[in-house]
Amino acid sequence: MKFKKVLLAAFAGSITMFIWGTLSHMFLITGIGYKPLPNENKVMQTLKDTISEKGLYFFPGKDFKNTTPDEEKQWLNKYEYGPVGLLIYRPIGGNPFSAKKLAVQYFAYLLSSFLSLFIIATSKGSYWRNVLTVSLIGFIGCLSVSVIYWNWYEYPSSFIAAQFADITIGFFLLGLVISKFKLYKNNTKDYEYNEKN
Repeated sequence: MKFKKVLLAAFAGSITMFIWGTLSHMFLITGIGYKPLPNENKVMQTLKDTISEKGLYFFPGKDFKNTTPDEEKQWLNKYEYGPVGLLIYRPIGGNPFSAKKLAVQYFAYLLSSFLSLFIIATSKGSYWRNVLTVSLIGFIGCLSVSVIYWNWYEYPSSFIAAQFADITIGFFLLGLVISKFKLYKNNTKDYEYNEKN
């Protein structure tokens, strides 16, 4: 298995995922599951006056490490009656499509491409079996993480469904591309491992 071919396959796969991710988030799943804040200006001003640090906030809140039984009971009572929510907050604005964010996302795709290549290279399956394997990697990864957000943190079902579609299709396309690179040959089917290739 030639290292140059692996690099080429990984870059081709990551670029494919990056293009898909761009098209998907700009045209297909954009805004799914999101709602604008009612009285946004008033709420934002209240946030500015109240919260000064960037972070993930939840309400009703509690100190998970130092909560007394009475405080725990009060928290449960507040939780049962609501309201309940999560708030990802940054007091200072910025560019929503900064070079740093795009670079981090591309690096994630590149790493996903490398890891997927490693998995299909060790399985030595046929072309379509490899495509299915890579697609399942994306689906299982989304299943193990996104359902947690839906079940425990009550992310909207439409948001979770959009993530499943986005990630599974992205990995399907990744599988289509990287499986085209014959990193090994097979005497019985399509490929077989061959160190000289």
